[in-house]
Amino acid sequence: MTFDERAAGAVVVRADETMEWQCVLVCQHDGDWGLPKGHVEPGESDRQAALREVREESGLSVDLDPDFHMTIHYTKPNGRSKEVVYFLARSASGDLVPQPEEIVEIGWFSFDEAAQKVRYPAVRDVLRTVYPLLKPYRPWPGPR
Repeated sequence: MTFDERAAGAVVVRADETMEWQCVLVCQHDGDWGLPKGHVEPGESDRQAALREVREESGLSVDLDPDFHMTIHYTKPNGRSKEVVYFLARSASGDLVPQPEEIVEIGWFSFDEAAQKVRYPAVRDVLRTVYPLLKPYRPWPGPR
């Protein structure tokens, strides 16, 4: 199947002060909350695009989990079909710095809060897939 758009991004995680898992969400100018992601540029791998987009949209440098990726498909309100590859990432730097051209708000949210905020059911599925994978691991506190 061919898609109108291809993108890559990440579920960026950290532990809050109570050692509960959180993830980064970004809010676009259209008011949609979602995970950091963006178009894969020509000659760029999905992993490279995910790292670049997370850094551009959030200001974070991250490490991608080598063993996890999940691909979703959805149709945007404008009718265009989109394929997005998401990776699991941990924050290797601390402060969130939103990209002003694209991002109006950014924050760390519990997985429950994030699932309520995101617009697309497929993105909720990504969050619901990632969260149980984190449970066996003791959260690492904030930036490493």
